[in-house]
Amino acid sequence: MEGGFIKLIDQLRPTFEKMNFKCEASSQQRVWSPEHKWTNETIVINGKTLTTLRDFTGTGYKEAPARFAEIINEEMQRQGFNERVYLVSSGKKGKLAILTPELYEYIEKSSANDFHSPQTVADWRELQNL
Repeated sequence: MEGGFIKLIDQLRPTFEKMNFKCEASSQQRVWSPEHKWTNETIVINGKTLTTLRDFTGTGYKEAPARFAEIINEEMQRQGFNERVYLVSSGKKGKLAILTPELYEYIEKSSANDFHSPQTVADWRELQNL
């Protein structure tokens, strides 16, 4: 994920502002362990340090979107929002949708292709074999 979570949050900022969703991100840090050949990564969101990757050995293009959605969804829930981030497969350039549960259910019932429609993080992980 080039630019990391901070870049993605900055890209979503206009949407977050329209929603009145507070998401101030700073201090994303990545530490590579040559001994173990894994990456650990954290980010600070709204003053809270969160783990984005822990002892991670993969390329990240599947894991990073899942962690991003989990982190934003937890913050949305904490702030009392009904909306959640749903992930959409699109090769290595994934997409996301911010939907209410009702909109998600409507799209899910009308979609013929699970792989290219919005997915919960759990369903995304299953489709991506994570």
